[in-house]
Amino acid sequence: MKPDILYSFLLFGGSFVLSYALVPKIILVAKYKRLMDKPNERSSHATATPSLGGIAFYVSIILSFYFLDSWDRYNIIPSLLPGLTILFVIGMKDDLTVLTPRTKFLSQVAACLFLLIHFKFKMHSLNGFVGIDHLNAYVSFGLALFLMLAIINSYNMIDGIDGLASIIGLVSFGFFAYLFFLSKSYFPFGLCLVIMGSLAAFLRYNTSHKMKIFMGDTGSMIIGFVAGAFAIRLLSLPEESYLDLPIKISNMPVIIGAVLIVPLYDLSRVVIIRLINGKGPFSPDRNHIHHLLIDRFSISHIKASIILGVFSLLIGVLFIYLGFYFKARILILFFILTLLLMTLVLYLFKKGFKSMPLSSVDN
Repeated sequence: MKPDILYSFLLFGGSFVLSYALVPKIILVAKYKRLMDKPNERSSHATATPSLGGIAFYVSIILSFYFLDSWDRYNIIPSLLPGLTILFVIGMKDDLTVLTPRTKFLSQVAACLFLLIHFKFKMHSLNGFVGIDHLNAYVSFGLALFLMLAIINSYNMIDGIDGLASIIGLVSFGFFAYLFFLSKSYFPFGLCLVIMGSLAAFLRYNTSHKMKIFMGDTGSMIIGFVAGAFAIRLLSLPEESYLDLPIKISNMPVIIGAVLIVPLYDLSRVVIIRLINGKGPFSPDRNHIHHLLIDRFSISHIKASIILGVFSLLIGVLFIYLGFYFKARILILFFILTLLLMTLVLYLFKKGFKSMPLSSVDN
């Protein structure tokens, strides 16, 4: 059944209303039970703040499965449920008691494994991308697992200032919804609308002064997990699904990189810098893109988040446009040039201010 405008609006609107009503209740319970994220030497907030906003995402997604079941032609929901639940439980525990990076990582691996055994999430080919067609089953599985883990952790790391993870998520899932709708993949299209509705509602509270809440690891890992799942699903689409897509089939890996450019670039950059400096990949510092923007221009969190959201939107639109006219090798060249330009600009930003004290560090 092809989704009509009314049903699509109801999916987005229903998720928005549910999250908008649920988040204040979560804030009140968190404050009453004193389940707050207290500021420390790594925090960018000054007062104790609830960090359980991810509960609203989980509830919205799980309830939406009832309304999306008729679009789930390949029985994907049973493969999503275990992964979402694992990350929900582990994220909640980490938000409340703090887990070791090893425990979080192993939980992420377990969540991904439940999904990647589904036959619709197996990448049999890269469709000619950099000359690669057929993929060995083990290589395909390893590549998919690596990509999902990278996306989960990129969203987890970029959730460092008010509004950023929500705005980037809205942009990313907007692009995913567009691509899935054109490829007639209506279940992931509908789930995109649900997540966008929940993110839009959460954004209102995340940027509030009186009713502030963070999505926490619970929220960022759930959003990253679904984004990773959708990236793999796009890469595993059959060739006939590309007939109505505005891009060449071999360009999809670059398009996914462009749609997720802010979180993936930020993850790659900070991890490389930390390793070069002899630190662990999860060691705190102030090298994230959003930190550099705030420190260089002395702007608010929300302004920095909007700037990065608009940048992500423009890059996604540009590469989808270029992906229709150019072959993969040319598109890869454009993408590399974009990354080099981003690196140069951020280097110049960093040269414009001195190192900040650790007290303002986050993630």
